[in-house]
Amino acid sequence: MRRYPYPSWKRNPAAMLRDKGVVAFLRRIRLMLMLRLHYALWDSRFELIETVPTSGKLQKKDLSPDDASNLGQASEYAPSPRLVVQWLVDGLGEDLSGYTFLDFGSGRGRVLLAAAERPFRAARGIEFSGQLHREAVRNISNYPADRLVCPDVQSVCEDALEYPLPEGDCILYFYNPFGVDLMDKVVCRAVDTAHARRSRIIVIYYNPVHHKVVSSKTRLKPRPLSFIPQLKLTLFSPYPVKVYEMTQG
Repeated sequence: MRRYPYPSWKRNPAAMLRDKGVVAFLRRIRLMLMLRLHYALWDSRFELIETVPTSGKLQKKDLSPDDASNLGQASEYAPSPRLVVQWLVDGLGEDLSGYTFLDFGSGRGRVLLAAAERPFRAARGIEFSGQLHREAVRNISNYPADRLVCPDVQSVCEDALEYPLPEGDCILYFYNPFGVDLMDKVVCRAVDTAHARRSRIIVIYYNPVHHKVVSSKTRLKPRPLSFIPQLKLTLFSPYPVKVYEMTQG
């Protein structure tokens, strides 16, 4: 999942000043084109099998969290393109049966269900909005069983900072679900927990606005993707992506 469906210059006046003119215009046009293409050519098809359509946006004030303590750190809801999620997962070149996939800010469950079409040990969506969580539960319950390869798919209504990292190796997916301070705390907690357990984590950060928070963690190292998925992402992903990995030495 998520959030900030607009180019960075709309949120960052300094970036806008740096990228004025033709470059900024072309970046905006490409972003809008890629988002529309993903929806028109692929994601819109899934609305036929989704109980609650996962497209569209919700502003932060409309998220209706059960616990509003971190509402100030939340971002608006907007879903990731399914193909981007699957290219990222496929590009890892891992035996996914040993990993739990975690989508932080999972919304109505689009990313969770896209990941569940791959053979993860388990898939979890962590969402603090009770409204979006309940919609995700409906989508998971009614999703065609023949599309699900992962045997254990659940949406969890919980604050990201309170959610305990599952045992074993994990893949963490972020699409800017919250601000820099909460991002820092969630990543630190995951890294410390995995290090203590001597397990592996992979962090997938789509549209990495706060990438310095992740790259500053000395235990996390950049993780390359395999060539063909990386090429697809470079050519057709609306936003860039950064992938990091922590392995036990």
